[in-house]
Amino acid sequence: MIAHVVLFRLKAHLAESQRDGLAEALLHATRQIPSIRRVRVGTRATLGRAYEQLMTTDYSFAAILEFDDRTGLQSYLDHPMHEQLAHHFYASVDQALTYDFEMWETRRRDREDSPRRVEAPPRLQTAAALSGSLNVLSRRRCQPATVYADEGRS
Repeated sequence: MIAHVVLFRLKAHLAESQRDGLAEALLHATRQIPSIRRVRVGTRATLGRAYEQLMTTDYSFAAILEFDDRTGLQSYLDHPMHEQLAHHFYASVDQALTYDFEMWETRRRDREDSPRRVEAPPRLQTAAALSGSLNVLSRRRCQPATVYADEGRS
């Protein structure tokens, strides 16, 4: 599994319409790009730990897009809907970092409820779930969410 991790900070005086535009662009991309398996969007959580003070930039938001493999990520990056999303994204953010990671899971031997490796994640819930999670961006709520690209695809 490949995780496309985007840390970002919105522009300070970003209009609500621009936040909504970014949220809509992510919603449309998630619906239209078949290689996206899951999208998670959330806000930064701080616990007052020493490592938090070491961060040189405060990225308020994170978006994590999951793909089955490198080919899926490349399909996403080459898709015209990604271009539209990138246009809204770069017009809306003050700063951002983007990294791609190959991910794997480990299993704890001492727990019965430890995660099991899942080769193909469920093919996604509803567009309403994605739209609701995007309220994090459009209304600055602090409600992290897991959302799935779904059957709303054309």
